[in-house]
Amino acid sequence: MDIHCRRSWRPWPFRISVQLVASVLLAGCAIFPYGTSGNQPIPGPTSGTRATDQVSVAELDGAVFVGIAMSGGGSRAANFSAAVLLELERQGLLQHASAVSSVSGSSLTAAYYGLYNRPDEPNPGMWNEAELRSRLGADLQTQLIARWLLPHNVARYWFTNFDRSDVMKMVFEENLFDGEKKTFDDLGSGMPKILFNATSVSGRNFMFTDQEFEAIASDLGPLRLSEAVMASAAFPGAFHNVTLTNFAEEQRYVHLFDGGASDNLGVETLVAMVKAMAQDAGAQQLRGCMFIIVDSTVDIAVKRGEAKSQRSHTRGLFGRAVDGNALDAVYVLLARRRDDTLRAVGYPDGEAFGARPVWSFTPLPEVLDTEARPLQCHVWHIGFQRLPHVGAEGEVLAPIVNNIDTRFNLRGPRLAGEDGRKLPVSKNAWMLQDKLYESAALLVQADDEALRQVRQLFDEWFPADDIRE
Repeated sequence: MDIHCRRSWRPWPFRISVQLVASVLLAGCAIFPYGTSGNQPIPGPTSGTRATDQVSVAELDGAVFVGIAMSGGGSRAANFSAAVLLELERQGLLQHASAVSSVSGSSLTAAYYGLYNRPDEPNPGMWNEAELRSRLGADLQTQLIARWLLPHNVARYWFTNFDRSDVMKMVFEENLFDGEKKTFDDLGSGMPKILFNATSVSGRNFMFTDQEFEAIASDLGPLRLSEAVMASAAFPGAFHNVTLTNFAEEQRYVHLFDGGASDNLGVETLVAMVKAMAQDAGAQQLRGCMFIIVDSTVDIAVKRGEAKSQRSHTRGLFGRAVDGNALDAVYVLLARRRDDTLRAVGYPDGEAFGARPVWSFTPLPEVLDTEARPLQCHVWHIGFQRLPHVGAEGEVLAPIVNNIDTRFNLRGPRLAGEDGRKLPVSKNAWMLQDKLYESAALLVQADDEALRQVRQLFDEWFPADDIRE
C-alpha cells in the first residue's frame, strides 16, 4: 500500500513531463534521419511492380486503352471516386480498365482498389460498398490531430524530422489497411496499372512508378503505399513534403507534395501512356482509346471570391499573423490548371464545363488505328458540373456536393433530418457521403446522353460483353 501511495502522489504534469523526456531520449538515436525518406536502394535486379507507365498494346484488353483518371479533393474526392468505380463496375465497364491514375484524395481510393479488387486477392470481401463507405467516410482529420498530440509523437515532431505527413501516413494505414504496412509489392501484378501522382519541388509531375524509382536507383516494391498516398495528398500548408532519397546521386533528395499542382485530374499521365504506345513503331496498333475522368473538383476560387466580396477587408484574426491570400492564390492556380487540362484533352473552347459529358480528340494526328484512321481518344467527364444537366435530382444535389469542403473529413452544408432539424456533425457527414454516392449513380446510370455514347463505343470494342441496360 505504501508503495502505491508513494507512486500516486505525483501530480499529472510531472508524469507527463517524465513521459515526454523519456520519449525524447528514446527518439534521440533517430533525431536527424527520422522521417527523411522511406525508400530503399535497389539491391539488384527487380521484377517490377504493378505501378508502371510502360504498357504494351498487347497487354490491353482487346487492344483498347481504357484509362481512369481520378481528381483530388480530400475525402470528397475519395468517396466520389469510390462511388463512381462501383457504378462503372455495375455497368460492366470497370473490368476493361488499363490504368487508374489518381491525385490527392482519390489516391486513397486507388490504393484500396489496387489492393482489394483484383483476381488474386485472397479476401475478395474487402471490395464492396459497405467497406468503402466505412473506411473512406471516417473523420481522418480528427484522427490526425489525436495522433499528433500523443506525447511520443509530440516529442518526435519537435526533436526529429518526424512531421504531420508521417502522422497522416499512420492514419491512412489504420483506416485503409487495418494498420498493416502494405507496400507496392502487395498490389500484385497485371492490369489495371495503379499510378499515384505527386508534384516535385522542381515543378514537374512525379509518378510512383518503377521507371521513376529506377532513375533514383531505388526499389519501389518495398515502399509503403501510404508514402505514395501521402505524397499525392500533401496539400501545401496543411502537410509537409514527403521526401525520397535519390540514391543515384550522393546527398540528393526528392521532395514531393500534392499532385494537384501539376495535374489535379491525373489525366495527363494517361495521355502520355497512350502517346508512348502509339509511337512505338514495332508495336501493335490501338483499336480504341478512352479516358474516364472522375472529377470531384469544386470551384473553390469562385466560392471564396463571392464570400470575400461581402467583406470590407479580408484580414481576420488569423490574418494578423499570416495573410490568407497565399491560399487564395493556390486555389486560383489549381482551378485554372484544371480548366486548361480539360481544354488540352479536347473540351471545346468557349463551351461551359458540364454541358458536354463525352467528346473526342486526336492525341497524335499522324498515328492511325487498326482501321487506318487517325487514332481518336474519347473522354467521358464525370463531374459535379454535369449534375444540373441530368434532371431535377441533379439540380438538388449540385449545390450540396459542390459545397463539401476539401479536407480529410466530410464537412459541408448542414442537412436536415426527418424531424426538420439540422443533423449533428457526425450524422451530417454520413448524409453528405450519401449525396456523393447518389451523385455518382446519377451521373453514370441516369445521364442518358453520356451512357448511350459510351455503350456504343464499348459494344464496338468488346462485342462479347453483357453491358447492363
